[in-house]
Amino acid sequence: MYKLLVTLQVLDFQALDEFEQRASKVMADYQGKIICVLETKRNEDGSGEEFHIVEFPEKDDFDSYRNDPRLQELNCLREKAISGTEIKTVTKEKSYS
Repeated sequence: MYKLLVTLQVLDFQALDEFEQRASKVMADYQGKIICVLETKRNEDGSGEEFHIVEFPEKDDFDSYRNDPRLQELNCLREKAISGTEIKTVTKEKSYS
């Protein structure tokens, strides 16, 4: 499994919700899914920060998702919703339970 930790600097949570609804449908075509969403900051102006844990079967699936023309069509909405994105590949998963 190819897992990612994605940090989003959010401009507008309402626009982000719409973007995520649409982008997750494209993601599903590559067997990708958002495993967990953690909101860490929400400002009065509707901006803030979120972390996502995202999973794809393989890196190639993630790359194909990122290059899908349907995702590119959402760029205007993405730019309205997100000011910055940082993506880190998860190299090791630990469990203490």
